[in-house]
Amino acid sequence: MVKTRNFMEGDSSLATKAVWDDELTLIFCELCVNEVNAGNKSKTHLNLKGWENVIALFQAKTQKNYGKPQLKNKWDALKKDWRLWRELLKESTGIGWCPSKKMVDATKEWGAAKIQENPDFKGFKKKGIEPRLNELMWQMFGGIVATGENAWAPSFGVLPSGVPMGDDAPNEGFGDSDEHSNENECIPLDEVPSNPYH
Repeated sequence: MVKTRNFMEGDSSLATKAVWDDELTLIFCELCVNEVNAGNKSKTHLNLKGWENVIALFQAKTQKNYGKPQLKNKWDALKKDWRLWRELLKESTGIGWCPSKKMVDATKEWGAAKIQENPDFKGFKKKGIEPRLNELMWQMFGGIVATGENAWAPSFGVLPSGVPMGDDAPNEGFGDSDEHSNENECIPLDEVPSNPYH
């Protein structure tokens, strides 16, 4: 176990250095979504009660002694990655998701053009954000991350014209659990839910 600097929270004990893998990230996001759904989120982060619940449940589920600073850093890093991921896929057609490779299934030319457009996209060349994690991130950050010319926040008031609402919102791709059951088969991204609130 690697120990790091003293944090001035709780009993001031030394905190464990946070090391994240896919499973820990998924557990963290699921716990955060539970707190968001319970109303324990301020405008940009979980509130004090939300963080307390996530810390306790994360430690119980994972046996990892990660405190609020480490978990908040993960929240911030995930939000940044998710915003960049959404920017990468914005207005993209003809690409898919390959579960076995955990990356976008697209031509090398498409990837090269996207990296040329924004060098930060290079981080997604070997590994992307899986659809399940993307759904959780929508629930965590969907109301607090704005990208593109049609970005909107509740504080703006009236929705811009042309934004689908209610029954007009597309919901294709939900409920078709058997359609792409082969885990190694690449799935077109337009069939992968990008926003569970449709």
